[in-house]
Amino acid sequence: MFVVLRGGCGARSSKYALLAYHTGVQVFLAWALEAGVRLSPNGSFRYVRFLEGQQLVPRSMRARLSAARSLLSDLPITAREKR
Repeated sequence: MFVVLRGGCGARSSKYALLAYHTGVQVFLAWALEAGVRLSPNGSFRYVRFLEGQQLVPRSMRARLSAARSLLSDLPITAREKR
């Protein structure tokens, strides 16, 4: 997995955006480990409920969900839960 340092228009990603992504991935992985869930694109429903319980502002919640979805989409198919 890698993080794109430049957006679609060629602008550099801000250090704050990269920090938010890093934080989002760390929070998701800690939650998944503690909850004992398999990393799968379909497992995000439980993670959304967890985030709602954290009473985050909408922007933070969207950033954490985006980071988790990016991580899950980058997993090889063998690491994902098969349907």
